[in-house]
Amino acid sequence: MNPATPRSDSSATHGEKVTDMGIARDWSLGQRSPWLRRQQGQPLTRKARVEASTEQFPLPLAIVPAYRAAALAQTVLRNQGSVTPLTGREVRQRPPSPPATTPRATPLSHHTPLASPQRKTADAAIGKYIVPRYHGSDLPADVVLSATFCEGMHHQAVGNHERVAWVVGCMLLTELSQCGQVGVGEDGRLHPVRGVINNDPALMAVLAKMQAERFDHAIVKWLEYLAREDRSTMLVWQRLVQAGAAAPARKRRMRRHPLLQLTDPRAAWWARQYLQQRATDASGHLGAVEIPPGAVLVWRGLRELPLDAGNLDLDPDIALQLEHAPFPAEQAPLFDALNHCLARLAASF
Repeated sequence: MNPATPRSDSSATHGEKVTDMGIARDWSLGQRSPWLRRQQGQPLTRKARVEASTEQFPLPLAIVPAYRAAALAQTVLRNQGSVTPLTGREVRQRPPSPPATTPRATPLSHHTPLASPQRKTADAAIGKYIVPRYHGSDLPADVVLSATFCEGMHHQAVGNHERVAWVVGCMLLTELSQCGQVGVGEDGRLHPVRGVINNDPALMAVLAKMQAERFDHAIVKWLEYLAREDRSTMLVWQRLVQAGAAAPARKRRMRRHPLLQLTDPRAAWWARQYLQQRATDASGHLGAVEIPPGAVLVWRGLRELPLDAGNLDLDPDIALQLEHAPFPAEQAPLFDALNHCLARLAASF
């Protein structure tokens, strides 16, 4: 049907509104509309002016484009601050919007070099977001566990999860020993300090278990406790999750061990950066600094996994220097017990 011709509807009387798609299509009312007569410049009576003030604009389809053009012209005139042709009221001109002085924050990637302190202050004043340099974790257990992802964020290079749990448990015990809260006896037993606390959740969980025991147990017993059901791995993994370097562990159907995945690709190279920073001086020369005991313990833990310089993409000269560095004598009973447990684990397969 041609939209320009009125539709014949036997049910609609003269002057009745017949709507279609939400638009009034009463042709006689549209032709007699006071609003339309005003647009055409025809004089309006007093009654027509009252009707125009209360009318809902029942327009036929034929004049919808004209109505849209009139509405657009009214908007342009309103923005220019002139008098509208419909109401005769003066519309105040809108003040122009002030230009934006604060630029949008543009996050920088970790590949962007750091700026000077003056540039940092200026960038902070104008609202820029600068990602600080990431150094990684300094805890031996975190470094050793993250090193198992040296081949990818979503795959562990060491497939023996039991061996990883034994080694990570030994690194947790070395952390407690370095804190001075657990003593390593020459008799092969661990002697926890009573009545002390640790702010680290993983270390506090192990320390609280030791303090709750009535007697001091052998190192092998505590290594078995930490390796059972991947307890040591889960404790350290929770620290990585809180640091934002790993995703929460997910249980897998018909699998004994949960799924572990990193979220920060730099965490896979913590071990290499950790050892390089402690085996070289500020200028990158070898042999100029004394290797700290923590780096020697981390290297020993990595070798027990086993991971070597080739897996970590480490300089062979640094690896050789770590091999010949003096081993801390107070930590020797821990790794002797670890070697005994790993030998027993290898014999069980």
